[in-house]
Amino acid sequence: MNKSIYLDMNIFLCLKKKEEFHNEVMDKIKFLKGQGFIFPYSPAHMEEIAIPLRDRFTRDIIKNISFVDKELQLIANISDNWEFLPGNMREEDVYNLFEANNNTYSNSFLPSQEKLMFEEYLRDLPFIIKYHGEDIFKTQLKQEHPKECMKRVIEQYPKTQFAEDNDTLILGRKNDNVLEKTVKMLDLDSNYNYYLERTHDKVRKKYNIFPEVINNISPWELLSDNNIKNLFNDRFNGTLDNLSIENVKNHYRKCDVFSIFFNCLEEAGYKAEKIKYDKKKNELTKIKSRMHDVTHAIYGFEANYFISDDSRFIDKFKVLANFFESDIKIMSIEEFLAFDFV
Repeated sequence: MNKSIYLDMNIFLCLKKKEEFHNEVMDKIKFLKGQGFIFPYSPAHMEEIAIPLRDRFTRDIIKNISFVDKELQLIANISDNWEFLPGNMREEDVYNLFEANNNTYSNSFLPSQEKLMFEEYLRDLPFIIKYHGEDIFKTQLKQEHPKECMKRVIEQYPKTQFAEDNDTLILGRKNDNVLEKTVKMLDLDSNYNYYLERTHDKVRKKYNIFPEVINNISPWELLSDNNIKNLFNDRFNGTLDNLSIENVKNHYRKCDVFSIFFNCLEEAGYKAEKIKYDKKKNELTKIKSRMHDVTHAIYGFEANYFISDDSRFIDKFKVLANFFESDIKIMSIEEFLAFDFV
């Protein structure tokens, strides 16, 4: 099987804008493709590209896609249309989706017709497993032009909005001041006292965690810190020591585990995102980028190599990869250029 290299979205942006290292990166990609390496993209790339489109969404999906045709073609050329895609949903994943759809702090994002389709899927699931096996639940590697993936991203935008609201609630609890803005943005005033007891600074005080200390710990040693480990273990309901790479072979299980993992890192303050409130847009900055970081990690974990130009994200992803004893190599753009892959 071909070895795969996953490029974070910031690498594609570097190539699009022809920034520093542009020629060297393109030459290296061309060389490695000649050696049999592939460069899969994922829905996470499409979700990031779709962000500027939201203010001008129309019913004409093809027209929407035309606004970002250059970005899609760049990804198609580099990936040769190889893509990591979600596996099939388990029964519990479908019910979790139904529960999320009824969440009190977000509008319903699941149309009734789509819910009926999921109910039909649940009836057929035993037969699907019988004929295709359990591998259908794993993250899949297939070939598909990015335009096809983008169509689904645009169609499913309400689900992306729900995910962003959820991440706002996670990152928007850094302290009392940020929380006050968050609850107003999400209309959560009735739950204010509940979240007030769960701000990140209070969590750190409870677990005796000091960001200025832990940010000097290497990604390979972070979870050796007992205070950090206690926080993670509590968030995983006492099952941290039982987690292994086998637990994240299933795509949607991996989504759940990785989301909790990265949320713990934010709570602890390890390489945390610098959240600010944008009065003009009435939103917290960095929410979307952090959410997409997690999604890129979910898909990129399937590759042999992961390349990013975001040092904070690299360190956080290394903590996770080290915990699961994964063989994936996570590197910066400079390390990518210097590394002897062959």
